[in-house]
Amino acid sequence: METFTGKIEPMGMSIFMQGRHQLVDDGGEMIVILQADGDVDLNKFVQKKVKVSGTVESTVEAGGKILNVSAVEAL
Repeated sequence: METFTGKIEPMGMSIFMQGRHQLVDDGGEMIVILQADGDVDLNKFVQKKVKVSGTVESTVEAGGKILNVSAVEAL
């Protein structure tokens, strides 16, 4: 299990359709793509600073990381 902190933002369309949200740092740079796992509703946390936890996998697109979010905590 890994944990990241940042702001959740909606993600644009991707031809691979992996994740609908991204976690960005204070400078607006993407940290990781987010994919909801189970009952987690990432839409409730859009534009909010959060701590997210889950398992990380490589994306289909080279060099990317996607977090299967199992827990979200508003900061």
